[in-house]
Amino acid sequence: MIDLRRITSPKVPGADDYLRRTLLSLASRWDGADEMRQHRRLGSTDDLIAAQKFLARGNRGRIPIDRLFLANGTWNVLLILLETLVGRGNSIAVEASTYSQVRDAAQILGIGLVPILLDADGLIPEAFDKACHVHRPRLLYCVPNAQNPTACTIPAGRRAQLAEIARRHDVVILEDDPQGLVREDFPPGFSDIAPDISWTVMGLSKCFFVGTRIAYVVAPDKAAIEQVMSRFGAMAMWYASVPSAAIATRAILEGAADDLLQAIRLEATWRRDLLAKLIPGISPSCVGALHVWLKSDVLSGDELVERARMEGTLVRSGSEFSVEKPNQLDGIRVSLADVSRQSLEEGLARLARIMGTVPV
Repeated sequence: MIDLRRITSPKVPGADDYLRRTLLSLASRWDGADEMRQHRRLGSTDDLIAAQKFLARGNRGRIPIDRLFLANGTWNVLLILLETLVGRGNSIAVEASTYSQVRDAAQILGIGLVPILLDADGLIPEAFDKACHVHRPRLLYCVPNAQNPTACTIPAGRRAQLAEIARRHDVVILEDDPQGLVREDFPPGFSDIAPDISWTVMGLSKCFFVGTRIAYVVAPDKAAIEQVMSRFGAMAMWYASVPSAAIATRAILEGAADDLLQAIRLEATWRRDLLAKLIPGISPSCVGALHVWLKSDVLSGDELVERARMEGTLVRSGSEFSVEKPNQLDGIRVSLADVSRQSLEEGLARLARIMGTVPV
């Protein structure tokens, strides 16, 4: 059985060496005993400098370090931001098909979800504007780069439209950007084009190692960080792990993380090229960084999942991501990341046969 469900950083040649290089550097020059006796909280100065440097590897401007802090993984800090910026009994706007944990988080926090229609370019501005008029959401949660599950990316012009609508309706934008560094051609993020109303969270699971459990957070400004995090200031559950932060920071400042990121980008490009060869004719808007969105004119997403399973390949149906029923976007999400090249080639070939395409 070939499992194409999980999206994480692909294994690349040299990854062990990049990590070993960092660990040896820490062992030789790190005052670990002293640092391990303290909390990291928002991150040390070196952590923030490293975050600034790493985020600049994408298509972002140089973010001032007083807008940055570290957290213990993406969903740890997203829960805090949703609770603080929205609050129980209020609502947030989300993509009509979105990461299932958004639904889980909203239910836990007592927050309503307002689904916004998508097209090939992501969130539709007119639909967002209408939802703001009717439902008055306090926040827009979205994945503008390689959206989950549809893999679409919001173009720069549409991002500006969405930001203008959000500002007009006094809506905060919460941008989740897990794959933002895996490709170099993504447009600038909301924290660049509308910094006064935007928060960005980028976990390192897709561009470094999932096991680090580190997320970089970009806030509107230092005052916003203090205001939002003050309620949770003494609750250590969101503090970045000291050894994880030390590993990520040392890897970035000494270059190992850059080497690994470049290897991940090359591997991701190879896998997208393989996809184009085995399943030609896919719209570029359906190909993200580490996953692809496939749909059939004949079979539903659920039917494609079952046919794929019978052929020995596991994928995710669009119905798993739909905020409302019936599902508005029917298809399957296919990860290109979490298997070997050989297994990916075989899995995609099986999907190509199911969908009736002919490899070229």
